[in-house]
Amino acid sequence: MQRLTLYASENISQLGSRTFLLTTILRVSMSPTTANLWIGGIPRPSSSGKTFDVINSVTQEVATRATAASSQDVIDAIETADKVQPSWEAVPWRVKRDIFIKAAELVKTKYAQRIIETVSGEIAALPNWGAIEVAAATSYFLEASAHATQLTGQTQPTGRVPGGTVLIERRPFGTIFSIAPFNSPVTLTARAIATPLACGNAVVLKSSELSPRSTEILVEVMYEVRPCGFVVDMCWIMTMIQGRTA
Repeated sequence: MQRLTLYASENISQLGSRTFLLTTILRVSMSPTTANLWIGGIPRPSSSGKTFDVINSVTQEVATRATAASSQDVIDAIETADKVQPSWEAVPWRVKRDIFIKAAELVKTKYAQRIIETVSGEIAALPNWGAIEVAAATSYFLEASAHATQLTGQTQPTGRVPGGTVLIERRPFGTIFSIAPFNSPVTLTARAIATPLACGNAVVLKSSELSPRSTEILVEVMYEVRPCGFVVDMCWIMTMIQGRTA
């Protein structure tokens, strides 16, 4: 609060985006957000009940109060993802494509301002950096929609059996463990989850301990666009964990 008052007394024309940055950070930090674990398709607290705070480096205030995953939470996340991955793999590519197109639209419309403010609050980024995050995440989701249509196999003659043919089929690995760094949390979360999901994998996603809420926003986007009426288990193809060591 004192730093904002000092800057406000200076010549605004000399401050430019710094004033906007501090105003945005102050607004976010006055109302700390929360970040949850997502396991089994729903946000939930840690089985240990532990949380940790994300501190904004400019205001030194709490930006986010995040749930800290326990070892049991991690096991639950992996087992849940393993269980439902075959159902997601079986979903037609047209459905997967449409999911990512809808996700891209939500990121650049409904969730855009939320992303800008949360990234500013957690990692003290300039608001124009948050706008870049929105654009980049949108792009990754649109690329994933195209990936979903390109998972074709191929055939080739075998070199061992006369007249034989080799059939090559592309299949998902299963459950993928993705880690999203803090320095561009929304963009790098989109990159970490989009292609594995488009290829039919389930994802266990770990956010950075410095930006858990920024990462969680994209988890919320994916759960909003999921077609639960098509395959119930699709609701659970993503799990999210985070934590901080002592």
